[in-house]
Amino acid sequence: MSICDELAAAAREHGRFGIDTEFMGEGRYQPLLCLAQVVVDDPTNTERPVRVELLDPLEGELDPTPIAELLADPDIEVIMHAGRQDVGLLKRVWKTEITNLFDTQIAAGFAGLRAQMGYEALLNEMLRIRLAKSASFTRWDSRPLSEEQKVYAAEDVLDLLDLTTALQNRLAELGRLDWAREECRRLESVSDE
Repeated sequence: MSICDELAAAAREHGRFGIDTEFMGEGRYQPLLCLAQVVVDDPTNTERPVRVELLDPLEGELDPTPIAELLADPDIEVIMHAGRQDVGLLKRVWKTEITNLFDTQIAAGFAGLRAQMGYEALLNEMLRIRLAKSASFTRWDSRPLSEEQKVYAAEDVLDLLDLTTALQNRLAELGRLDWAREECRRLESVSDE
């Protein structure tokens, strides 16, 4: 069973998964997908009940089909932060649709936090977690990836599921969860074509 198959099975079991991408757009007609970071619930992990995997489409043989099928499955919640570019890129490169999207940046606005809040600021506000962001401006298309790049990429999704739970609980208390979900659906039609 491939890593993508394992991640898909976990996402189907728990009904959700988080995804982020790293890409290079400079000097290109269309952005190049360089890395996809996926997080799924993993209750067997005693240290932290999630599993994070870095999927590298530029190195080795990556068949993203199981993840692409998850993105299009209306029964699976797809979680992103500020996912507009990620949605368009994944739809084009992995030839899929995206349904049941929950964007934590959009949700934050409905939860009474400032609009367009960055991931680091939102994690700090909601979960009191501070990230040591270091590799944000890097050549994601160069291989091999450094340990610093790998840590940076993993941190982009490590707390995404906990953040989503906290936001959804807050939105439910405010009676705004359905509003946020409706607004997130608008992103599903984004394209980078």
